[in-house]
Amino acid sequence: MKTLFLIRHGESVLNLERRIQGQLDSNLTERGREQVRRLSSKIMDLKIDKLYSSPLKRTIETAEIVSTASGKEIVTDNNIMEINMGEWEGISFQTFMSQDPELFKMFVQCPANVKIPGGEKIINFRNRIIEWLDKILQMSDNTVALVTHAGVINTILCYVLGQDMNSLWRFKTENSSLCEIFFNGNSARVMKINDTTHLTDDLRGLKLGAGFSKGESNA
Repeated sequence: MKTLFLIRHGESVLNLERRIQGQLDSNLTERGREQVRRLSSKIMDLKIDKLYSSPLKRTIETAEIVSTASGKEIVTDNNIMEINMGEWEGISFQTFMSQDPELFKMFVQCPANVKIPGGEKIINFRNRIIEWLDKILQMSDNTVALVTHAGVINTILCYVLGQDMNSLWRFKTENSSLCEIFFNGNSARVMKINDTTHLTDDLRGLKLGAGFSKGESNA
C-alpha cells in the first residue's frame, strides 16, 4: 500500500503574467510563496517518507518550503518536469488565442492530437511520467510527496482514472493544490483532487485568472 501526494507549485511569475511556461524557469511570486507556506501547515501532518521535486525553479522553491515542514530532503528528478512546450514557451495565452484560435481550442480539448512545434509529443510526455510513477510504486516508501506541475499531476490523474490524454486539461489543478492517491496492489483510488482548503479566498486560484476552462493553461 502506498499514498502519493501530488503538490502543484505556488504561483510563479509567468503564471502571473499569463504566459505558457512548459520547461521555462520562473520564480515564485510572493503570493506563490505565501500559498505554499499555508500548505506547509497541512504537510506537517502527512508523515512523508520521501519528497521528490521537478528541478525547475518554481517547483524547487515550493519543495524547499515543503521540505522544511516535512523534515525530508528533496530528491530532484528530470522525469517529473512539465511538458516541453517548444516554440510556445514564453508566449502569452492571449497571443496564442488571437494568432491561432482553432489550434488553441484543439490543444485545450484534444491535446493528444496536437503536435507542439519544437516541443514534446504528448505520448512521450505521458510515457516518461508513467514510467516514473511505476518505478516509485515499486519502492518501499509508503508515503511519497511529489512537488511538480499541473501537466504532470493531470497526466497521473488521467492514468489512474482510466482516461486518455485528451482529458489532460479537464482537471482543475490550482497553484499549491494537493492531490492524494492511494495505491493498493494494482488498484488506485483518488482521495483528493485540487485540495486548496489551506488557502484563503484571496490566495486561491491565479490572481489574473487561470485554467483551460477559462481559456488559459494550467501549466
